[in-house]
Amino acid sequence: MSCRLSSNCQTIEESIRLVNEALDNAIESNGLETGIQMLEPYVHNSLYHSAFRSILIILKAGLTLKKDDLERATQSTEQTAKLSTKLRRTGFFNNLFKFFKTPNYNKYTDMEVHAELIYAKFLGMSAILCALE
Repeated sequence: MSCRLSSNCQTIEESIRLVNEALDNAIESNGLETGIQMLEPYVHNSLYHSAFRSILIILKAGLTLKKDDLERATQSTEQTAKLSTKLRRTGFFNNLFKFFKTPNYNKYTDMEVHAELIYAKFLGMSAILCALE
């Protein structure tokens, strides 16, 4: 499942299909806002929708460099990072264990691995947004 925070979850395949439709719409028809709106209903529950919505918002902010767009991109990035933190394998002992030994990612669920990757990706994007502001 692409979310474990809600009862109306989509499978990973369904999430990826909808994200691909939104990206196609944004790229082919130059409809960034339409693509963002397509993903909007799922951003609080689905990591993929939240991540790709943030990417589209960051793309728009990078193209326009308007203060409002940059602030919206920062908020969206923070929202995605918070959602990925909820889905990551975290906790005091897990973090302490990671400090001393590399975690065995084979024991992670697919969603936990994806959440780790997206969290790392959005930390980098936050740094880029800080530089743009």
